[in-house]
Amino acid sequence: MEEMIGVEIFNKCMLFSRTGDSCNRILSLQIQGGNSEIDCIVTALKPGTWKVRNGDTELRCQVSKDSRALFFRGKPGQYVLTPPS
Repeated sequence: MEEMIGVEIFNKCMLFSRTGDSCNRILSLQIQGGNSEIDCIVTALKPGTWKVRNGDTELRCQVSKDSRALFFRGKPGQYVLTPPS
């Protein structure tokens, strides 16, 4: 995730673009933490429906052109975010 930078505090995670440009590629991220769910916000994304996958679980998150951000809640672990095609 070279183009993204972020922070995790308690049960919150927020990722930002290093350049401010909209991301339009597959992102892989590792969410740390204990057993509780984490609230995640990922910014600077291309508008459309993104897929958020963690193991067998897949969510679909809508990114608007105004916010360019998505939100999801999940357990700590490895996540793959896939942009709209």
